[in-house]
Order: sequence, then C-alpha cells, then structure tokens
Amino acid sequence: MTTTRTPQEAKEEVRNAIDIAQVIGERVPLRRAGRTWKGLCPFHAEKTPSFTVNAERQIWHCFGCDKGGDVFAFLMEIDKVTFPEALQALAERAGIDLPRTEASAGDKKRDRLYQATSLAKDFFEANLHSEAGAQARQYLAGRGFDRPMLERFHIGYAPAGWDGLKTALGKLLPIEVLEEAGLVVRRGDGGHYDRFRNRITFPIEVAAGRLAGFGARAVDPEDTPKYLNSPESPIYRKGSVLFGLTLARTAIREKRQVLVCEGNLDVVRLHAMGFAHSVCTSGTALTIDQARALARFDVGAVLVYDGDDAGIRAADRALDPMLAAGLPVSTLLLPEGEDPDSFLL
Repeated sequence: MTTTRTPQEAKEEVRNAIDIAQVIGERVPLRRAGRTWKGLCPFHAEKTPSFTVNAERQIWHCFGCDKGGDVFAFLMEIDKVTFPEALQALAERAGIDLPRTEASAGDKKRDRLYQATSLAKDFFEANLHSEAGAQARQYLAGRGFDRPMLERFHIGYAPAGWDGLKTALGKLLPIEVLEEAGLVVRRGDGGHYDRFRNRITFPIEVAAGRLAGFGARAVDPEDTPKYLNSPESPIYRKGSVLFGLTLARTAIREKRQVLVCEGNLDVVRLHAMGFAHSVCTSGTALTIDQARALARFDVGAVLVYDGDDAGIRAADRALDPMLAAGLPVSTLLLPEGEDPDSFLL
C-alpha cells in the first residue's frame, strides 16, 4: 500500500500500536501495581522493584538508576540496537509497513539478505521435522535435546541433496541474493548448489531479531568439515556476533555473569540445564568486538572452553580481548576430554 506518512508519523503509528507493558513484560517479570506495572530493573542489580511501566502514558522508568523512556528507548537499551533497528523490529511486530522512500541502496540490499536468512531458517526448521530430517532428529534426541529446546533456538536441518534450499528459495528471491547471503555457492560453470547439506543448522540472531547467518554441524561423522559457518557477508561479520546472545540477555543481567564457550551445542546444553546466561563464538577465536559486546552488560565473564590442549590454548588467547574490553574474566577448567555438553550430561 502506498503511503505518504513522514518518518515521525510512522514512529507514532508504531508507538500507538504497541502495548509497551507486553513488550517489556516479555523481558522483565512485571506485576500490576495500581495503574502501573512494577518489576526488578534489568539495567542494574536490585532486590526491591524500582522499575515501573505506565501503559497509559507508554513510558517506563527506573527510580533506582534513573533510566527511562518509551518503548523504542527500552529496546535500544536492552538489545543495544539503534533507533532505526528498534523501529523496524516493532513495526514488524505490529504489522506496519514503514516508509521506504528514504532507504538507501545499502539498506535495501541488507533487507533482502535478512529476508533470505529468515526464509532459510524456516526452510531448515520445516525439514528437521519432516521425513527427510529423521536421522537428524534421532541424533539430537540421542543427545538429549527435546523439541521445545530445538524450537527455542530455531534449530533446523539442511537436507542432503545439492539444491533443496536453492529450489525452494529460488522461487522467492534472486539467486544472487541467496549467494551473497552465503546460502548457495557458485560453481565453476556458473550454476549454484546449497552450501549446507545434511547438516544440523543453528541460526545466528543479531539485533532486532534478524538472522545474520548460520552455524552447521555434520550429521554424518564422515562428512568434513564437522562444523561449517556462513561466510562473511554485508550482514554477517563472524568476529562481531555471538551465538545465543539474544536469548541470553535477560539471564546475563540477572546472573550478573556470562558464560562463554566454543560450540553451538554447548550453548544449547547449557541453556537446557539452567545456565541460560551462555553464549559461544561459533568456532572462531574470541575477538575484541565480541568482548566489547559482552562488556556493555557490565558483568563478569567465565570462559568454559573444552578440556583439551586446544581448548586451554583458545581460552588463554581469549583473555587478552576480554581484559582489553574491561571485562572481569575467569576460566573454568573442565576435566580432560570433556566439553560443556558432555560434562553436563
């Protein structure tokens, strides 16, 4: 539908369509207190609730740390996103189309790439619960991961064929978009094939609920490499994102601590066993950008790397960026040969 709304008018339309108490209540446990809602502030440690939400005035305020604002300010503060990202996320939630006249070519390009990764996530999830995903489901069930936990992380399955995703998504998006999003690979003859095949997929979520890329684990132990990640792209910078961070934010603030490990399944296991303040680097060395992203929470970090020589060396290398970012950090040494997943089991 064509619209002549100004950006300010669009912002007000989104604000009026959103229930601020519902949005905040999904992140902060709230209880009714007369005409307002109260809860423990997610932005500083406290035992007595000083965080209030006024649904009538569409504002929130903490009398302890003096932070406050509207629903956009809350999303920007808790998710560490920009205003345009917060506006886009809330507009999508409310089903409101934003004016696109001011969007740059780069913004439009990134939107198409995010659309591709979102569609790929849906494709992989559907395949996991189809006949084709029986072996992958059996593997995950054997590791003790139930369906609610798989759905929480949107874990999926890339089918074994060479063009399942390409055929399905190629009907919706140009092949060039799928290639730039890292979902398909160009062959020497100019054709394309699926990057992820016969692999369990782990979508990597970034700001405002958008998916930057995927980590993937081989189902067949003979397949190499065992782990495969999306390539660098305009929306995926491997050294800047952390798997599980969007799901871990609330627990990190509550625990005043973040657990950092090496693998996707380690994070899923930790969350399943009650350690929801866990993230991982998806097979790469911890970078200063990742350390700075964690430092914004103003909490301590614990490195929970694999209990082998490689894990100990990786933890040692991770200390420098952690300390450079100003993070209080310690290392939890697991027994030799164990990783967080196997140790907890």
